[in-house]
Amino acid sequence: TLSLSGTASLPAHLVYYDTQGLTTTLEFPPGAVTGVTTIWLWPTITANRPGFAFAGHAFELGTLEDGTLLLELAFSAPVAVTLHYSDDDVRVAADESQLVLSWWTGSEWQDAAQTCDPASSYIRDVANKTLSVSICRGGRFALFGPMNQVYLSVVMRGN
Repeated sequence: TLSLSGTASLPAHLVYYDTQGLTTTLEFPPGAVTGVTTIWLWPTITANRPGFAFAGHAFELGTLEDGTLLLELAFSAPVAVTLHYSDDDVRVAADESQLVLSWWTGSEWQDAAQTCDPASSYIRDVANKTLSVSICRGGRFALFGPMNQVYLSVVMRGN
């Protein structure tokens, strides 16, 4: 568990190193939170979702503000997330240039860029294996890439 304490006088950043030595960095700009806030990042995993393969990076982002636990705090300013990934992370993705960070709504995965209004945009650097996008709330996040799905029909012949 990583933690960061701050007030509206941010900027600050939180960096997580995974087991491959790759970083996930969250940059909190001035005004992202009000009052004294503790922010936690918990690494986690998830399963594939329909049409998308899990790309090896997932985390929960939770906050403690003025003594109250908030799992899905809405930030007052967009928080930039930059993920570094490896070839192994995207080996089953059909198109590495279409990776997306997704946010769990409680019932389905939604593009994390949609947590901001207006929606944020992605910066994908396939050559350096990084993806950056701004988010505007805490919760559960995971990196996914589109995958090719092949459906094979099975014909069985009776005895």
